Amino acid sequence: MNINILGNRYFNLEDAWSSKFYFIITACDTLGHNVFVDEKITVDSVSSTFYVRGLHDNPDVSIFNHTHPIALKEEGVDIKGVPLFWKPSGPTSDYFSIDPLGYACNTSITYEKPSFEGTPTDDFFNTEVVNIKENKLSKWKGIPWYEGELHKVQFTPIPKDHVLVIGQMPGDETVNKFSFGNHWEKLKSIVYHLITHGSDPIVVKLHPYLKERSNEVLWKSYYDTILSWEAAGVTVVYDFTSVHTILEKTKVAIIENTTTGLECLVYDVPMICYGYPEYHWVSYNLKHLVELTSVINNIESWWSKTASREWLTWYCTEYMCRDYKSTLKRLEELFNAIRS
Repeated sequence: MNINILGNRYFNLEDAWSSKFYFIITACDTLGHNVFVDEKITVDSVSSTFYVRGLHDNPDVSIFNHTHPIALKEEGVDIKGVPLFWKPSGPTSDYFSIDPLGYACNTSITYEKPSFEGTPTDDFFNTEVVNIKENKLSKWKGIPWYEGELHKVQFTPIPKDHVLVIGQMPGDETVNKFSFGNHWEKLKSIVYHLITHGSDPIVVKLHPYLKERSNEVLWKSYYDTILSWEAAGVTVVYDFTSVHTILEKTKVAIIENTTTGLECLVYDVPMICYGYPEYHWVSYNLKHLVELTSVINNIESWWSKTASREWLTWYCTEYMCRDYKSTLKRLEELFNAIRS
């Protein structure tokens, strides 16, 4: 097959993106396909012997990064051949997905239940999960721009057995196009409901870039809300504090669509999701805010530690890529499906 690798959405593939690009092109080459790379892509230390510079006019497959068909259509991109989409993700910076639908919560395994039940979990949890916990790994760990922010972390006392509410960037595509927008307003409604009707300590973990990437007026609005939460006894964390230090004390987490859910699974933290993330198969899918406190008070009726661990193990070992071998396996599966 002739395979085009395009730069949408990113053309400069540096840091962790570079190695993943290398895994993809070398795996395609090993499988006997002709690889053509967009001339606009720049990438560090990847030999051009595995690909041709310039795109094929009639490819069988086109591989994009960090995007999805609707976004490409809106940008006027002509999708030639069968599209695939790759994107770095969690639970560590080694992992990335390759999917026929898109990325994050907009992937094939969100809509079609994967065969995760019965997956052996002991080896994965005794090795990879232990490593993730001990080294507080995340999808950003080891990336220079992230490491440079860690000096800004301030110690925040975290109460035991708290309800954790995870905030995302309100402008993020996963809450605006994959979900239905107004993430901040939904977050405010959830926290207000917990303050008014809940009995557990509340911790709100906001995205660490919320302040930096908001203009002065918008941040003032956010900060006024933060102050009102704190006045009501809520613990609010909005710097680069590692979520690992929080999850050790979490009773249950409330999430829309975020890779932090993977870290919740690492810590066996039950999740209540009001979006529709990939891991909704092992979380509670909240349809109405008024049922929230009842769901929190009856975790044992809907959460399974066994199923939670099976899904995470399957996700990391069968679906996600993290090195050349796993990338080769994933692309072979996808290419076989395309041929059939």
